[in-house]
Amino acid sequence: MKSENKICKAAKSWFKLYTNDFKKSLLYWLGSLFGVFYLLQIPIKKGINVLWINPIASYCLNNAGADTAFYLLLLFSLVCFVYRLYKILIPTLNSVLLGIVLVLGYKIFFLDDSTYSFYEFSSGILKNCSYASVLLLSTLLIGLTYKSYRNPLIKIPSIQSLLDDAPFIGSYSDGYGRTKYANSIANHINSTSSSISMAIGIVGDWGSGKSDFLSRLKSTLKKNSENIIFDFNPWRVNKTDAIIEEFFRALSKILKPYNQTITNLINDYSNRILKTAKETHLRVFDLLIGEWFHEEGIQEKYDTINDAIKATAKRVVIFIDDVDRLSGKEVMEVLRIIRNTASFANTFFIVGIDHNYIVDVLKNTKDFSNEAEYLKKVFQLTITLPAFKKDGFINEIEKILLTPDMVIKYRGQISLALRRLGNDVDNEITLASAFPPAIFYEHLLEKMIDNIRDLKRFCNSFKIVFDILKEEADIHDLIVLELIRNKNIEVYNAIRNRSILSLDFMNSSNKFKIDENQWGNLKATIADKDKDCLQSAIEYLLKDEPYKNQRRFVYAQNFYIYFSYQLFNLISFHEFNQILEKGSDDIVTQFEKWINGGQGKELQNIISELEDFKDAESFKKFIIVLLRLWTPHSNWLEYAKHLVVLGYQYNQQKYFQNSSIIHREFLISILDDESIEPFVRAHLARPFLNAIFENPSIENILFIKRKDLRIKIYRLFDDYLKSNPIDPKKVSEFYHLNDYKVENNIVIYLSVASRTYKRYLLNNPKGFQGYTKLLLRPSQIPYNGNLVLEPWLEQIFVDWHIYKTNLLAANVDDESMMRLKDIIINYIDDFYDNGKQPFQIQDNHDRTFLEKYLSLN
Repeated sequence: MKSENKICKAAKSWFKLYTNDFKKSLLYWLGSLFGVFYLLQIPIKKGINVLWINPIASYCLNNAGADTAFYLLLLFSLVCFVYRLYKILIPTLNSVLLGIVLVLGYKIFFLDDSTYSFYEFSSGILKNCSYASVLLLSTLLIGLTYKSYRNPLIKIPSIQSLLDDAPFIGSYSDGYGRTKYANSIANHINSTSSSISMAIGIVGDWGSGKSDFLSRLKSTLKKNSENIIFDFNPWRVNKTDAIIEEFFRALSKILKPYNQTITNLINDYSNRILKTAKETHLRVFDLLIGEWFHEEGIQEKYDTINDAIKATAKRVVIFIDDVDRLSGKEVMEVLRIIRNTASFANTFFIVGIDHNYIVDVLKNTKDFSNEAEYLKKVFQLTITLPAFKKDGFINEIEKILLTPDMVIKYRGQISLALRRLGNDVDNEITLASAFPPAIFYEHLLEKMIDNIRDLKRFCNSFKIVFDILKEEADIHDLIVLELIRNKNIEVYNAIRNRSILSLDFMNSSNKFKIDENQWGNLKATIADKDKDCLQSAIEYLLKDEPYKNQRRFVYAQNFYIYFSYQLFNLISFHEFNQILEKGSDDIVTQFEKWINGGQGKELQNIISELEDFKDAESFKKFIIVLLRLWTPHSNWLEYAKHLVVLGYQYNQQKYFQNSSIIHREFLISILDDESIEPFVRAHLARPFLNAIFENPSIENILFIKRKDLRIKIYRLFDDYLKSNPIDPKKVSEFYHLNDYKVENNIVIYLSVASRTYKRYLLNNPKGFQGYTKLLLRPSQIPYNGNLVLEPWLEQIFVDWHIYKTNLLAANVDDESMMRLKDIIINYIDDFYDNGKQPFQIQDNHDRTFLEKYLSLN
């Protein structure tokens, strides 16, 4: 049913377009044509007989070649007809009616006339059909006027839609806030009649909204039935001499419905005005004609037209815009029309002008002594466009950019960025507290956009780059760069070729700063009114604001994203976000691929600023991935700690419904995940132990208790030792992750952990030798020759003699290990007997060995 309704609506729409193309005046022509057929049928028949029947058609009878030629002609015409239909070109209603009249006239007056013979086909499917009929049909099929009758191309505004620069008031709201002022002026015009023309100049700089204001004024004036409105566009006339002629042609056309004779009057008047441009011999000819025949003078013609306009009881309002596109001579022609040649009664000229431009071009003509005073004589009323507030520009930009088909995430990003860069009164207090670094630039957007035309240009260019870079660049810097591009292309190019940028080696070699010398040279060429805002825009680009993402422009590695629209060795945010939607195994595989491919630093940059996840599962998955990525000297574990430990209060609110139980289950599930090394899991839990140790009262509000953490870390340590680890440093570090207490300024680790460590060392010769390699330590850094023994030896072995006994019994094959064993045995007694005081190796060879050994370890 819905499809049938759509078909009906489409058919009605097509039929309306088709019939609207019909011109009623054609009926008179068709009637006249039929009358000509009727009145002149005898001479027409004779003419056809002379031109067609006798010389051509008579030779076609019983002629196979002639039959073939006419068949081919008909086939060709049918192919042309079908091809045009295929291209959705339909014969116009006017041409169809004309064809019907021709066919009816042919049939009634000629074909059915028994006294008139037509030669016919002698064979084929058209046997007994006249050649003349085929010729007429073929001619009509080829000669009909074909036209497309489809609805105009209208696209619903979307992310990719661009905006034209037409100042139609329906295309956007009153961004300048001038509708009320335009209505007031229109009311004054509607209350005025004049004996001569009145010229009103709408004065404003280029791009200040003159066209918009004229459109609003015109819209109001059209509502008054007393007004005849028309637009005159002199810049569309390709010759200066033709401006006056074109003006009067347009004037006569607009007035013709109110006075049928006025067209000739105006044409005669226009010709008399243009006589000054005629060649000399033509002017002499006119003079001789005038001697014999009386011809109205130019004043008489003017008076006649003036009276005719008065008799219409209408007010003629002529809008002239874009005068600042004209040359000096063209401007003079327009002013001549306004001031002299068309100064008719009740005629109002409303002209949009850039006063400074008009004065300058008139000066170049050198025809005036005082151009400004001359303009005062031309325009009886000069209206300066009111100043306008720009705080509505943000809303206008949002209406254009935030189309219904845009993803909600992007809508939010753009809206927030616009308000950070702009002056949104409703959100000023909120933003001031939430984003204080941006307040210095709160007027930047308004300063960079002067008018609605600039606003549209910015939106057009931003739409294109945002479509490419929406997942990759920082939205704030992207907006500012497009503002610079539309404000001053030279400055934009200077940024693009980095002529005004240099690297900030004093603070960070990978950040840009302004090259003051180069910028100073370029700044000297910029208009004074634009210098400060462009300076502020460049400074903003080079600000490392915390609310920008890691692709902010200030970092040199991101430069080519903004100007080449390529990532090169950078990771795509879009691809990164897509990977996060997959399982942890797939994420780890891709992350490792990036790391092994030399993109590890870039991956760290992205992850270091990742704060929010869509839900608890996504958060947990990402933490597990980071912990699985861990390798010595990597930062993945630190990123995981940052998210889990430092943000635990935020996490509990966002991901765990403010429930300590759910939060505890989350951490325990990670600590129990066997895909993660026990050493790494224990490292994740240890900061919570530290927090409780430093502030015991926090345990009352923390989601997990110290006892739970103690048990978990110890069990992980025990499991790790059972796996026969081969890295003695890692084993020692793991031991120190266990719970502890401090007595007499001595850190005492969990006794069960010490016993387990001792059991491991005594039952694992390689582990024992590894521990021994770590036993000797410098008493201070840098090494001054004094040594001490590992301070927790007695906690682990309870009695240091146990360690010494096992060391004496240890079988050592490695030469350096044997030498280290001898040194320890020689000094261990003195170390403990002297209250663990630092000692020095006496033997020079042993000292040299240890210096080298300690540097290697």
